[in-house]
Amino acid sequence: MTTKHLIAMAWMMGMFFSPEALFLHGKMAGLSGYGFVLPLGVGLVLHWMNGTGGGQGGFAITAPDAEIRLLKETWGPLAAAFLLLMARPVAAVCLATAVLVTSGFVFNEVFFYWFPNFGFAALVLGGLLIVNFIGPQVAAALQLMLTSIAIIGITGISIVGILAWSQAPHAPQQAVFVANGQSVGLALMAFVGYDMLRYTRHGLEQAQLTMVMKTAFIIGGIVFILWNSASLLWVTPSRLAATTIPHILAAKAMMGPAGRIVIGVVVIAGAGAAVNYLYQTVSRMMARMAHHGLLPAIFARSAARPLLAITGLTAATGLLMAAGFAGSDLLDVSLRAGLMLWLVFYALRQIAQSLRAKPDSVGRYPLHAARNKALRIIVIAAMITGAAMLVVTDDAPVILLKTMSTILALATFLAMVGLRFAKSFIVKPNMMPAKIKKGETP
Repeated sequence: MTTKHLIAMAWMMGMFFSPEALFLHGKMAGLSGYGFVLPLGVGLVLHWMNGTGGGQGGFAITAPDAEIRLLKETWGPLAAAFLLLMARPVAAVCLATAVLVTSGFVFNEVFFYWFPNFGFAALVLGGLLIVNFIGPQVAAALQLMLTSIAIIGITGISIVGILAWSQAPHAPQQAVFVANGQSVGLALMAFVGYDMLRYTRHGLEQAQLTMVMKTAFIIGGIVFILWNSASLLWVTPSRLAATTIPHILAAKAMMGPAGRIVIGVVVIAGAGAAVNYLYQTVSRMMARMAHHGLLPAIFARSAARPLLAITGLTAATGLLMAAGFAGSDLLDVSLRAGLMLWLVFYALRQIAQSLRAKPDSVGRYPLHAARNKALRIIVIAAMITGAAMLVVTDDAPVILLKTMSTILALATFLAMVGLRFAKSFIVKPNMMPAKIKKGETP
């Protein structure tokens, strides 16, 4: 496996080890006990099926333009812009705000109590902006480093906790095995975002990209089986399900003060990797949307380094932090709403792929066509059911639904405005002025 493959895998796993993902896995383990293996496996398989797309979608489409073309040709420009904007930018800004502030609190409590937590979050935010301004190669190198730190750290704690099982207060036979719909929904939400790898400069072909996706899912599955199993040995399921910091409680129980330090490093690295990944991919998605006339052309000036979109995402994150939304109930519910809408987006994209399936391939390969159709139906039903289950079991379902409605209304407004200005300012290749050599007349 080359460095290119490792970097692509680090990009794809950018959100796997964020503080939010660690919280979701901890809650899933708390709700299911050692039965977490079932919802975790179901979630990974469903995302695997969504990623491979039954032979035609997901990672079978390596070009970033393919997803945008698919939605645009299926439902038209307005619907395409709406679907692309309804979850990803909102989830990116809310997740960035939440995980950066979490990393600030961890830095303050674990390493330097005298350092202001919001100050650290602002420094990380500014540092990531500078890295992305320097260039994509530097951002990719940083991503590989941060993701590696998170994986090594959480795996190391897990191994220590499992090897010391004889000293653990909670033996496996004392824990119940439960699997419920909410746990499956949490597993689905914990792995959201891997599909944005298409918007990175991975430089891989379709077969290589699929291999990277499968390897990343396998690594993620193994790491979280180890982590959740170790957590259940040292912390009661009820406590894991009730707390917002299950990973910190588990690490401290397993390794004491040393575990607190290691998980602190994991949280900070995971937060940086998640924000770096989202800024890179969401900004490039917006640049490609502009190329297709779904956003103003100013966003498409440099698809390789979409600095305007990155600056906008950073500014939005900074404003939320400055306005005091960090740690608020409104931010938490907005983040949950954004991630749930991302699951709904997966279902709608699968529907679009079904509608655009080529008739000639159905005639030549009826068994393959039937299999692909069945896989899509399963993914569509699972994503919608998972999102619905998360809404029903949420602590504040009415507020969550209102927030989702607000996000949908905002996405509709932004899509309409974006198309309006895109029609006015989009720059076509044949409109670019040719260079005039010295001595020539135009």
